[in-house]
Amino acid sequence: MGNLLAFHSTKHFHILANLRHSIPLFQEYMPISSGKHKIDNAVSCLLETRICWVVASWGMAGEDFLSCVEKELGDGKRTWYRLPTSGYSSQKDFEQLLDREFGCSIVDLCNLLSSKDDVVLLLDDAPCKNMQSGKSGVNEITNLAQTILDYCIHLRVVIRTTGLAEDCELKPIVLEQMDEADFNQYLIVHPQGSRVTESGMRPEELFNLSKGEPETIKKYLGLLKFVRPENLDFEESSAAEYKGPETSVAPASLVSLIQELKQSNSNRLYLLLECLSVFSNGEDISNIRNFRQDQPFFPKMAEALSDLGLIDVARFSFFKSENQVAPKVSVVKRLIQDYIKDNLTREELTSLNNNALALYFGRDWMLGRFKLNAEFNLDRANQTSFAFQNAATLIRRLVNDSLASGDNRAIQNSLSLLNFYISKLNNASQFRYICDTCHQLIKKLIEYGYSPAVQDIVFLYSKSLRMLGDSERASSINLDLLGSAHLEKKFKAKVLLDLAFCYEALNENSNALSAAKQILGIKDRSAYHYQAKAIIVSLGSAPDKLHQLRSIEKTCRNKGYTIAANNIALQIVSEYETEFRRKDLYKEIALLAKNGNDGYNFIKATVNYSKLVISQRENLSSKELLNLIMSYHYLCSQRMKTLFNKAHDCLWEEFEHRGDPSSLITLFKQSSLLFRLQSDDARERKYLTRLANIPSPQLQATLSMATESEKTYLVSRFVRLGYMSIKQGSEASQLKLLGTGKTSQNYV
Repeated sequence: MGNLLAFHSTKHFHILANLRHSIPLFQEYMPISSGKHKIDNAVSCLLETRICWVVASWGMAGEDFLSCVEKELGDGKRTWYRLPTSGYSSQKDFEQLLDREFGCSIVDLCNLLSSKDDVVLLLDDAPCKNMQSGKSGVNEITNLAQTILDYCIHLRVVIRTTGLAEDCELKPIVLEQMDEADFNQYLIVHPQGSRVTESGMRPEELFNLSKGEPETIKKYLGLLKFVRPENLDFEESSAAEYKGPETSVAPASLVSLIQELKQSNSNRLYLLLECLSVFSNGEDISNIRNFRQDQPFFPKMAEALSDLGLIDVARFSFFKSENQVAPKVSVVKRLIQDYIKDNLTREELTSLNNNALALYFGRDWMLGRFKLNAEFNLDRANQTSFAFQNAATLIRRLVNDSLASGDNRAIQNSLSLLNFYISKLNNASQFRYICDTCHQLIKKLIEYGYSPAVQDIVFLYSKSLRMLGDSERASSINLDLLGSAHLEKKFKAKVLLDLAFCYEALNENSNALSAAKQILGIKDRSAYHYQAKAIIVSLGSAPDKLHQLRSIEKTCRNKGYTIAANNIALQIVSEYETEFRRKDLYKEIALLAKNGNDGYNFIKATVNYSKLVISQRENLSSKELLNLIMSYHYLCSQRMKTLFNKAHDCLWEEFEHRGDPSSLITLFKQSSLLFRLQSDDARERKYLTRLANIPSPQLQATLSMATESEKTYLVSRFVRLGYMSIKQGSEASQLKLLGTGKTSQNYV
């Protein structure tokens, strides 16, 4: 082919003008969403082999990635050309497509490209499905690209797809959603990032909404200039009535694919896509099988949507000692969800929302009879967090719609459902999910008025804020609640007790005493009364504090006030007992808490017990290790920094003592994110170094069996923290470097 090309005419230079591709101007936030190690990987491939394969699914900002690659390739007037290949079916058909669309042949194209000194050809939207040859489209296009490269010595080629294919000789560079720590950094750097807090949103809310998809984040940041946060996810069904052109950033190829599914004779795949879009955080297909009674959904349908690149499978992380089977949760990509919802009417969105609520809370939920779906595992948030988040979105949409309608019956039913749901979360100590559910609603509910249901909701929100460490805001809400509503005396005692706890956390002891004494003045011998007495004793100066506290604890046990008794018992152990006795006492309290459905105190006692066992060079039993792992997962989900760090340290010491590097890798991957969210670089570096110091053969053997996600994450953290460079060489050498057992100062 080379000789033929050499003698072929070099006409049709105007064709390159039609293929010219404008790369976005580089912005500082782009490398954060693209991933430095992925950029380095692409640049290394283009410099060494002149070709790379980038997988940028919808919403992954593939153009921003190319802008980063262009910058890293160095100075010079580099020209990019884009040749769409989505219609590729064979080389012969592709040649005909070139002639039809651009009026040239492959020979013409090669001659034109070879006349340029520094050129990059983007072969875009390459198909991943198998062709007539039995090979994938990516494979065939890669072979075609290699032929073009042989002739065009100054050319570089980027093949871009929205999905993966298994038979390609090139290793894909897969662009992924940002995790929450990178997302936070992205907001700081992005010129429109300040709009999030200005709108009243918490950054984590926008992260949960966007799923870390860069293109979706940019869209939302643009919309926040004009719309309320609740309308980003159609949490008012009226948002479905507006169909402005700026509401969707769906590319033409995606729109075409979805319309094809919708208009097909059997549109079941589209209906499944529509259903999953209402469950914004995904659902198990088996759980929504009968969402449409006459048109059941099956796992093979989800597989078909996955093959089309429209849905992902949610990832769950477990330690091998847990012996857990991960839920099979299908999630529609955020950009696609938005496009689906953009094309629903208000009535259609409301109907889908009501059907989803029936799935989660029973068919009689509209009659005020609520029953939580058996699929909710309130004790294992790491497995069912997707369902918690779905329920929150569905209920917020219902509450917003009812408040907007002014229909008192609808309002009361929606508030009853919200109260029912967050009460279930409170019983399971799922404080963070209560805050996630209520944050955007609280202001509206207070403006609506302190009805009994609103009182309960506001109190549980305030209590959850305190449990998560925001005692200042919680105390402010409690004071407003006490001053703005007529409260039943037992409820008032509950609010005052929470206020006293807030003041204790803020070291405002005189205010804490005042609140506790007001509870005693209510003359109601409930658990709140005895907990208030314990606060007064603790903050007082009586010489027999310990005796009094033990007496109050005993009274609480006798009366069945389990949580109050456990609170006091934990205080006694922490402040008065010797280290020798603490271990057995923590174990005893953990058992009492577990039997009394006191989840938070069970976690607290378990972690403190584990720390003492490990510090005394003893071994945890298998059951105790599982309890510690369960506590770690809980603290991960709640982000309770002090207890979380303690649980992490205990697990690390235990896995290290057991010689279990596989579990250490899983632990590092999970904990690293929270260290980064806490801006605790020192802790992350400490444990990354300890990981690297595992003997090389043992670490390499473990890494070879680690998931691709774990390996990718480890490499990215080594690169980001300056321990290694992707440019040093191949994947094999990177793996070797990870297992050298050297400390951080030895890495390049």
